[in-house]
Amino acid sequence: MGDLALEVGQKIRASEIGLLASLGYSKVKVYKKPILSVLTTGDELVDITDSIENGKIRNSNEYSLKALAKDLEVRSFGIIEDKKDVIKEKLKEALEISNIIITSGGSSAGDYDFIEDVLSELGADIKFNKIAIKPGKPVIFATVGEKLVFGLPGNPLSFINTYEEFVKPAILKMSGENIKENKFPVILKHDIKCKAGRTNYVYVDINKEDGKFYAYEVGSQCSNQLLMITKSNGIVIVPKNKGFVKKEKS
Repeated sequence: MGDLALEVGQKIRASEIGLLASLGYSKVKVYKKPILSVLTTGDELVDITDSIENGKIRNSNEYSLKALAKDLEVRSFGIIEDKKDVIKEKLKEALEISNIIITSGGSSAGDYDFIEDVLSELGADIKFNKIAIKPGKPVIFATVGEKLVFGLPGNPLSFINTYEEFVKPAILKMSGENIKENKFPVILKHDIKCKAGRTNYVYVDINKEDGKFYAYEVGSQCSNQLLMITKSNGIVIVPKNKGFVKKEKS
């Protein structure tokens, strides 16, 4: 009597349901999972089943997002052309039906990057419009009432990286879950050269050998490289004041 049975933020699994039943609880208050909408912008995009023509690329970000957010209800608006009025109408629709809106592309400062302008016109409170990380500098975060809007880069690696760094923690917090970071030191098996001034996220393959963790290079870190990310299982985070990190001496 008086002991704590379950903590706030604890996930309700089969064992927790059994415990609740044994204590006589047929109902318990839980957090509602947020509904996610994704708007993929870009005149250069075609669907994955379409043929590629000059200047076109397949829409991979929408499918990556659906996999990243597989436990949530994801509502996709498909490929949206780079027209300000079209983006504005789709964003208004998304705000009506979801708690979190993610846009892919259109968050930078080019002639056809309209996300920030559209958010301003909708009365959004824009918290920031760029961040000092690589990959993933052109990220917009805004709120419209209690709705969260993340304008993520269109480059696939940048898109995935910024989702994991910014969107995923927001989803966990809105879902009432405790945020746990899985960080640990590794020994580099190759030199890392990067531009100082931004925190660099370097994708690597981490292996445990004789009780120590070693990080191996997996290829080009260019922000459009998805093949490289399929060969990695971890990330080395290089502080923004470092442009060079030396490998372990053999």
